Order: sequence, then structure tokens, then C-alpha cells
Amino acid sequence: MSISAKQLAANRRNAKRSTGPKTPEGKARSSQNATKHGLLSQHAVITTGDEESGGIVESQADFDLHLENLRESYKPGSYGEELLVQQIAVCYWKIARLTRIDQRLFNDALDPSLNHDNPDLQTFFSLQRYERGLQHTLDRTLANLARDQKARKEEAAREAEKEPAVDLAALAESRRQAFAR
Repeated sequence: MSISAKQLAANRRNAKRSTGPKTPEGKARSSQNATKHGLLSQHAVITTGDEESGGIVESQADFDLHLENLRESYKPGSYGEELLVQQIAVCYWKIARLTRIDQRLFNDALDPSLNHDNPDLQTFFSLQRYERGLQHTLDRTLANLARDQKARKEEAAREAEKEPAVDLAALAESRRQAFAR
């Protein structure tokens, strides 16, 4: 079904008038409009919303400390390992968020002052699906990090074994030269 030329012109005029938020604060706020739980967000930390209305507010400083603690635990030795540690941090962070959301939903379900005529089972099912996906990603990332770190340590051990052999060969050569004089 196509629209008339008059309707198309009206739509274009209206579109020119509504250009969205202008300020950085407004743009940041509107970028979070579709955020319900943040589990699918491309941002690890949710800094918009308010807890009084049931929203999620997280601290970038808390996430940074969380990431630093994981770096200290896993001691990434390469850029690839660093990326895996960052992914692990995000997975753990989102699983913790999921736990808070789940607790809030469960507590709300037990609250007699709230209307429970229409429990949102789909929300619970969605959260379970997100949790399984996050746990799978976390398990796979932990396995990849362990594999990469093992390979790096084995390579370092092989290199360490080679060094004395090179030194012994150089020593033998220097002694031969000393005897040849």
C-alpha cells in the first residue's frame, strides 16, 4: 500500500522538525530508551535510569575495579588474553545484573500490595535464556583464556630450554678458538 504524494510531503516536513535530542545529556538518555535490563546492551555498565523506579544504575568505578581484580587474577600476557579477560569481566558483570533483576522480580511477585493478576512469565523465561547464553559465553571464554595462557607458558618454557643450549654452543666455540691459538 503506497501513500499519497500529499501524505509523503507532510511526513517529510514533520521529520525535519523532529531532529531528536540536541544536548550530550539528552543524546545519552535517549540512547538508553530501549534498555529494559541491559543484558543485550553493547555497554557493560548502565549509568542511566533510577533505582527508585525499578531501573538499573551501575557504577563505572565498580566495574573498573571488577575488571582490575580479574586482570590481577588472570594476568593476561598478550593483547588477545586481555580481550578475553575483558569479555570475562562483562559476562560476570551481566550475570550479577541478571541475579539482581531476578531477585527484584521474585520479590515483586511476593509483594501482596502489587497486582499479580498477570504475572509476566515471559520475562522469567527470557531471563533464563539470557543467563544460559551468558554462562555459555563465559565458559567458552574461560576455556579460550586457559588454552591461550597454557600455549604462551609452553612457548616460554621451550624458549627457556633453547637458551642454555645456545650458550653451551657458544662456550664450546669460544674454547675451541682459545685452544686453536
